[in-house]
Amino acid sequence: MIRKAILLAGCCLGLGSGQAAAQSASEIDWSGFSITALAGGGILTPETEAEGVKDPNSYFNVASDLKQVKNAGSGSPTDWDWSGSLQMGYSHQIGSVVLGIGVTGDLLLWDETRSSSQEWISAPGADFKLTQRVEADWMATLRPRIGWAQDNWLVYFMAGPALSRVKVETDFSDTFGSGADGHGSDTETQLGYVVGLGGELALGENWSVSAQYSFTDLGTVDTRTHVVNPDSPATPGDIDSSVDLSSHMAMIGFTYRFDTF
Repeated sequence: MIRKAILLAGCCLGLGSGQAAAQSASEIDWSGFSITALAGGGILTPETEAEGVKDPNSYFNVASDLKQVKNAGSGSPTDWDWSGSLQMGYSHQIGSVVLGIGVTGDLLLWDETRSSSQEWISAPGADFKLTQRVEADWMATLRPRIGWAQDNWLVYFMAGPALSRVKVETDFSDTFGSGADGHGSDTETQLGYVVGLGGELALGENWSVSAQYSFTDLGTVDTRTHVVNPDSPATPGDIDSSVDLSSHMAMIGFTYRFDTF
């Protein structure tokens, strides 16, 4: 999907080449304030882990149980999700070098679920299921950038901090006896980082077609799931889960550069 988005971005940039080619490099000034609207999507790549808390009096008091829970909770689910971005920034051109800084607000539709079911080795005939879910609906970033301008093109590298609210949920159930059940949830505002590449093709003094690729790492969110089986309420168990969240995103859109004010 990322590949398709990049190819689409190239096609869109090519549409403006006829109009912009008529202008020389000296006619394009990338300095000033700008606003950019982008749409596209990305691949969310969470790394999940889960581990039963070791305790001889716990529901998970058998070595094989702990190993199975850990195995069930380890994975790398990936999926394509749509996103949009509104960016505001300022650039200053010195010769062919363009320095800038921007702030972004991104709309995310990240909602990934991973489930794993296994038969208990310690209790043949009884199964357990572990489900992990990750959600994020917004992200804000600060992106200093450095670029190179030539003719009617601008290419740049960007990197900076990223902030997002991430929700992680873990559910456990099994069919041993009356059946155990547990739910854990945690929501954290995560500080991470974003790095990426971008390009613009000027359609005139104010408008340009924009394309961006970015990689974002939002760190790790932890949660604990308390598990209880009605048959043995005095020996509950806990499962510690974690999700390391990162993404690859590609977007295309338009930029408007304001006249000096």
